[in-house]
Amino acid sequence: MVEIKHELDVKDLPTLQRVIQDAFTSSAHGYSGENALVQALRESDKTSTYDVVASDDGAIVGYALLSDALILDEGVPQASGLVLAPLAVAPDAQKQGVGKALMAEIESVAGTHGYSFISILGGNYYQQFGYRPASQFGIKAPMEVPDEYFQIKPMREGSLTDVQGTLKYAPEFGL
Repeated sequence: MVEIKHELDVKDLPTLQRVIQDAFTSSAHGYSGENALVQALRESDKTSTYDVVASDDGAIVGYALLSDALILDEGVPQASGLVLAPLAVAPDAQKQGVGKALMAEIESVAGTHGYSFISILGGNYYQQFGYRPASQFGIKAPMEVPDEYFQIKPMREGSLTDVQGTLKYAPEFGL
């Protein structure tokens, strides 16, 4: 049975890095240095992050990392939220509900902490959880990305009403 926790023991970092690399290497997206991003975000003293770890019989099988984000309109903050990057599930644990369990937990974390939204760069997998192109909310990406991949989900009814602007990622993203 999959267990979800919010702590990551330092001794588990090598296993976590392998899960992330294997998950992305086997995906259509491919591996793009996600481990370096995770390390930079987790070590930052300026960016709040939330680790969500999935394990099965004590072995790490999935991971999600949330980091602070803002929607800015002409430099003025409009809403505070989170970016999910990465979501990784070990290839041999995929299609077993691990990703769904991680998604449910990250949304619970966002709601508990009062965030307005979660933003994701990803494919159609996230649509089943209610994520939609951010452009439908008047929100732009800070870089060139196909519309269907830059997705967002309000965490509360109306939390993105009358919000427009550009998503500002944590500095560790380098955008």
